Amino acid sequence: MEKAKPNQTDIFAESSEGLFEGDTMKIRGREIVVPALSLGWIEDNAKLLEKLSMMDEKKPLAQADVVNIIKVAQAALSRNYPNITTVNLRPLIDLRNFRQLFALIMGASGFVQQDTGAETETGE
Repeated sequence: MEKAKPNQTDIFAESSEGLFEGDTMKIRGREIVVPALSLGWIEDNAKLLEKLSMMDEKKPLAQADVVNIIKVAQAALSRNYPNITTVNLRPLIDLRNFRQLFALIMGASGFVQQDTGAETETGE
């Protein structure tokens, strides 16, 4: 395994302006805070998000869906970790963690995936 070079940029270096709130998860052993997407990004990419929220977990991922999931992840994570790009994020997202990461981003952003079985009663 190749070791990081001493002058290599830490992609998980936190924003100097502080972190947006969110749920945490581990990527490569590092606990990160996964924030919601910004309203501006949601507005600019509403059709993409609508398409992704309709993905069927029982069907294989299409290449376009994988590309779009990486775009969404980069858009959310770069709010807290400005050094993250789609290029350096691609090798960090895999079949073990992409569903968790995507669910955290979509949930924090107010989107609910279809048929997840995660609905709860509020008593109202």
